[in-house]
Amino acid sequence: MMSGVVPSSLHVLLRAERALRDRDVGEVHIPLSELLSGAPDGPVPAKFVAYQVRKISSGKPQGVLNLSYKLGEVANGYAPAPPPSPPTPSLHRPPRTRLLQ
Repeated sequence: MMSGVVPSSLHVLLRAERALRDRDVGEVHIPLSELLSGAPDGPVPAKFVAYQVRKISSGKPQGVLNLSYKLGEVANGYAPAPPPSPPTPSLHRPPRTRLLQ
């Protein structure tokens, strides 16, 4: 049965949205080692792969998931935080005052 947790894998759950009730159609477990194998230091062209979709209840073959993906450059650390946005101008106008002459 495939519904158990597989360490170091990407779990894809395929679900059909229906009017009365959504239904889980099948699932795919993709080992991360396969996705990352042969990944160079820089960007590479997209890869096309196919994985067997299995029924959640029985693990029987249910179809094929065709997938394309592209890995980019390796990132070190966190992305810098975006600069703070300028304050929003107030829509409230102060009351007018009359100047006495």
